[in-house]
Amino acid sequence: MRPAKTASIICAAVGLAACVAAEPGDIDDDLATETQALGPASAHAFATVTANGGVVANSSFNSTGGGGTVTTPGPPGLYTVTFGGVGGHGGNVQVVATGTTNHRCQVVDWVETGLGDLAISVQCQRPDGAPEASGFVVQYARKTAAADGVGAYVSAYDPANPAYCATGDYTWNSTGGANCLRRLGVGDYRVDLDGLAAAAGTVQVTSHGATGVHCKLRSQWGPLGTQEQIRVRCFDPVGAAVDSVFSVSFSGDQEVSAYDYGGYAKAHHPTSAGYSPDARFAYNSGNADGDESCSGWLGDIDAGHFAASVGRYFLRYENLSHITATPHVTALGTDAAYCKVEDWIAWPAAGGVEVRTQCYAASGAKVDSVYVNHYVTGLVRGPC
Repeated sequence: MRPAKTASIICAAVGLAACVAAEPGDIDDDLATETQALGPASAHAFATVTANGGVVANSSFNSTGGGGTVTTPGPPGLYTVTFGGVGGHGGNVQVVATGTTNHRCQVVDWVETGLGDLAISVQCQRPDGAPEASGFVVQYARKTAAADGVGAYVSAYDPANPAYCATGDYTWNSTGGANCLRRLGVGDYRVDLDGLAAAAGTVQVTSHGATGVHCKLRSQWGPLGTQEQIRVRCFDPVGAAVDSVFSVSFSGDQEVSAYDYGGYAKAHHPTSAGYSPDARFAYNSGNADGDESCSGWLGDIDAGHFAASVGRYFLRYENLSHITATPHVTALGTDAAYCKVEDWIAWPAAGGVEVRTQCYAASGAKVDSVYVNHYVTGLVRGPC
């Protein structure tokens, strides 16, 4: 985790009037939406998009202040999300479908426009791969170690290559080490992140393309020597293993966003009505007052399975806002199951947020599954 200077520096940048002391459990009154640029090399943005191409303003964010727009070029389920002022090359994109249907979504590509904006293409499909409109969340990050702390991301752009180390603007490692990939079989990959070995943190995975392929975590990520190793599997619409381009993002221990305000958890008990996630792979910045010595720095996390529902889950983050935030989920396991975000709502009992997830077999039938959630915000709380 970065030193506990982040919030106080950001508050100074936007003015102390936006960063007042917080009372326990009081979230919305004193949270400031952060819009200053993170520097020429670093940018963050996310958008919550409805099936008809609308942007949910209070669940979207752009670190440059440039906002976000969506166009629908014409083909079913195809969207272009443009973040104003983000520009630049490279970075990492994560996408997940939202809502109560069994749709999936992929990132097609992302490019800098001539106006200094960033345009991300997203394709959504039914489980059989047929393109169709769906709501979704898209998250973009272009990181530096100074602004974003410990972590890495990489686009695995050569899916048939048995072994290579990624180069270019679409790979980043906070230690300066290499991000290397190995193909262990059809649709079966290992990602090796140099210098980041830890039994901690969280991982996001998204497939690239427009063919209905989905990718997921195969097993628990963890250290081997000095490397963090992540296993990924990819499947076609009928659930057969298939080679695919994909993106992986790894966030180190207690790294949740550029502003140290958010959470993550591995939901590892797919049939339990209620439990606390493994603390090694769960974190909630909670009532983040800008310094780890502040009261309420950490918040609780409750996880569970909704009664009388197959594959439907909740994660409840105490003292995290449900606005200016988006969740991403990734299924974990050797089968072809996938998960999506159903919705996220205020959790008044603990002044926090409840994130609801639904998991499916490749066919689109509901199924129980282990999954990983990363809850990202564009918010920061002022000094305590």
